[in-house]
Amino acid sequence: MADAAAAAARQNGVELVRNRNCFVTCSQENNFPHWSQDPFTMGFHAWEVMRKILNGEKPPPLLRVPYFYAENENDLLERQQLVPV
Repeated sequence: MADAAAAAARQNGVELVRNRNCFVTCSQENNFPHWSQDPFTMGFHAWEVMRKILNGEKPPPLLRVPYFYAENENDLLERQQLVPV
């Protein structure tokens, strides 16, 4: 996604400068420990909301973005499994 955003910025004459107009919140460049998003749980919840919308059910008014505290790379790897909350 970062490459696509950088390419779109270049096409529109925008120079992305880290910590000025471009901020990285989670990447492999971050040092440990750090807070990281759980993309698999986020995706699971997004599809559940979409399913409810498509089935005419009322989606939840608010979903919290799941983050977890990663002390090391193994913590990140362990979260690569889809575990609904």
